[in-house]
Amino acid sequence: VAAANERKPQTVREALCRSLGHGPPLIDHAARQAGLPQGGLTPLPLANPELLDALFTQLSLLDDWFEGVTAGTIEPLGIISLKRHVGGVKKPAVAVATAAAAAADDK
Repeated sequence: VAAANERKPQTVREALCRSLGHGPPLIDHAARQAGLPQGGLTPLPLANPELLDALFTQLSLLDDWFEGVTAGTIEPLGIISLKRHVGGVKKPAVAVATAAAAAADDK
């Protein structure tokens, strides 16, 4: 009965966070890399088959990356950070990224 009352996801981020269990920054990263016009905030339904294929490709690459890190065949580089609240004011946290991580974002 609770599932019948649950609201349908409205964005790519909401749908993928619910179904895959990944956090919003990871989903947003995959969506931006796939070329979605509004990243993870792209509204559903996602009707463009090319964008859908690109999104699945990016999610597959992330999954492969996590498997490599877990297996020890890939060494993670860089740090993804979130905004933090300091005294009630949103301030960006410092993000450290290596040249390799920056280059990966350009692909």
